Amino acid sequence: MAAGNDPIVEGFVGGVRLAWAVHLMLIQDGAVTRETISSGSSNELGYLSQCLEVIFSNNVFQFLLDKVLRTAAYQVYFYAIFYFCFHFLIQNIFIERARYSSCGKKGK
Repeated sequence: MAAGNDPIVEGFVGGVRLAWAVHLMLIQDGAVTRETISSGSSNELGYLSQCLEVIFSNNVFQFLLDKVLRTAAYQVYFYAIFYFCFHFLIQNIFIERARYSSCGKKGK
């Protein structure tokens, strides 16, 4: 997925990548619990790893925090709820990344 040179577009494309990575993690967790891992799962884990590398290198979490969650639309009573949910999501991403990295793939 190409974003071009516009930092706003790149940030939102990173958000889409983040959503896709979370989706892949949920699918992988479901496949593991059912013990029906397909032959394409190693490719999916490779794509997931690459996607997470791009997400972390572009600092998508900071973009979403600054450009979305800190906008006027979110400056209401529920800001704290969104902020804590967002950080919970980040923690889960790091846990999942560490878990997939420990499956035999060497991280940077």
